[in-house]
Amino acid sequence: MNRRLSMKGIKTLKYIALAITLVYVCLVSFKNSGDTRVYLAAAQYLSEGQSIYGLLVEYNQRGNIEILASYLYSPFFAVLLLPLTLLPKVVSLFIWHLINIYLLYLLFRKMSSYFPACSEKTMVIINSISFILCLRFFGNNMELGQMSFLILALSFLGLDYIMNQRRDILGGFLLALGIIFKILPIVFVPYLLYKGHFKATLYVIGFTILFLLAPALYLGWGDNIDLHALWFETINPNKDFYALETKAGLYNLSAYVPALLSDIPYQGLDDKYNILNLSLDHLKIVINGLRLLFVGFALYFVGLPNFKGRKMNPKKQFWEWSYLLLVIPLIFPRQSKYSFYFVLPTLYFLLHSMTTMSKKQIWINITILATYFILSQLTSVNIIGRTLYDMSQFLKLITYSCVILIIGLCINKPKTQDVLEE
Repeated sequence: MNRRLSMKGIKTLKYIALAITLVYVCLVSFKNSGDTRVYLAAAQYLSEGQSIYGLLVEYNQRGNIEILASYLYSPFFAVLLLPLTLLPKVVSLFIWHLINIYLLYLLFRKMSSYFPACSEKTMVIINSISFILCLRFFGNNMELGQMSFLILALSFLGLDYIMNQRRDILGGFLLALGIIFKILPIVFVPYLLYKGHFKATLYVIGFTILFLLAPALYLGWGDNIDLHALWFETINPNKDFYALETKAGLYNLSAYVPALLSDIPYQGLDDKYNILNLSLDHLKIVINGLRLLFVGFALYFVGLPNFKGRKMNPKKQFWEWSYLLLVIPLIFPRQSKYSFYFVLPTLYFLLHSMTTMSKKQIWINITILATYFILSQLTSVNIIGRTLYDMSQFLKLITYSCVILIIGLCINKPKTQDVLEE
């Protein structure tokens, strides 16, 4: 009887959550929705035969021209959005947000499947707490119209299809979509090779090439080449614009190091709190050195090569993916706070680990999660005020919160056999 009531309560909570989500999506869709406007404007430019790279403009409701941000994504992504330009803008925004929410739902379901021993009630609790622990990043993504949910879901689901379900074509298709939308999931190409999934790697590369060529069907071969040349130039990581970033609100390594180790003027802040004043060349060396450190430390997680592509222990696999996803917004340039929704699998793993721990170990995890939460979620301008918020942006507290989570992953290393017998 109690179990029946408990299941009924869980079902009711799911319906309530669904209703709240739909209302929230509707409200966000009536706002400006940040970069979603940029995506749609790029698609509109494309339909009119104009270049999509550079500053974009649109007409607001009053008929005045409004300058938008630059479009930084692939021609293929803009082509995919062409049908949305035929709809009223609010409908297009609603569809975009709804797709992202649905992918996030699929991601939570897939993550839950990695821990079958937990009861449904326990998984609801873990889902809820992990969602709350990155609620600020969730809001940033929704209100700024970002694609972190999309890229995170494509990455995790693609890896799952390849490494657990042996569906290399579908997994390769999803990872290639992530790469062509936003280059971040490219880190999983060497990972798949390292794990012996050679066939899947070829599918990822093949689909990525296909997505590069596909816009030629709409644009023509010459225009497609020209647009891709502009895109590659736009995202070229060797540009000084990306090598040293001093824009407020960025938390990746190429923004963290100049803030801490140089007196380069920091956009949006009058005061500086740097501890050293290194030259530009030395700053680049430090940034790339830290990137190599995080990339090299991945070996601690992925272990020895598994060139035979044998099936791994799911919990160990989840642990590996959590680290790789966590460091993506650190090592890539131009990563704002919304990109750090990639910490979600790490939070999920640490919370689940607490279900099989001693009280002492539980309190260690609680301390780690609480420290992360304070540094990353309780430092918004609405909570601590403008002055402290500006200081927190300069000090890159969100960056430190990721380091705390990496320590948590190290402490919670699964004590299981890495490779399953087949």
